[in-house]
Amino acid sequence: MAILGEVLVLDEEGHNLGKMLHKDALILASNRNLDLVLINKNENNQVYKIMDHGRWKYHQNKNKPKKNHYVMKEINCNVMIDPHDLGIKVNHIKEFLLEGLDVKISILMKGREKANPFLANQKMDSVLNEIKDLGALMLRQSSSFSVSCTLKSNHTKDHMNANSGDKETKIA
Repeated sequence: MAILGEVLVLDEEGHNLGKMLHKDALILASNRNLDLVLINKNENNQVYKIMDHGRWKYHQNKNKPKKNHYVMKEINCNVMIDPHDLGIKVNHIKEFLLEGLDVKISILMKGREKANPFLANQKMDSVLNEIKDLGALMLRQSSSFSVSCTLKSNHTKDHMNANSGDKETKIA
């Protein structure tokens, strides 16, 4: 650490304590159980503030706007899936779409199933028919080993929160 001469010091409320030696400012901050933080570094005037640096950083991070994360749920199944298992997966898809989440559905083909891709397309059509009123088809892709669809929910999260508030007021 370089030896510093006189510095301008502010207390925790921002009041000017005047110019003092850097080591005196450090002693003053340690007596108050606080940190000495460099606020402005000029060649002529270095300004330090006595503060709780950890608390200040916490409040800075707390006030940052939260990032919106895009969530897409993915459901995978095979062409030869049991009808009951497919029904369970369709129910999961319905729940996700009602929550306002987007869903990607993939039907995978293995071995000899790749020779008959129309079976995977039939399976995808049956799934889409069951959930057609809950989401809009954004993208449908076919490859040599899978058929996939991306669905965008017709319900938004704000819409769901508004509906839950209506239910609470009706009950009360």
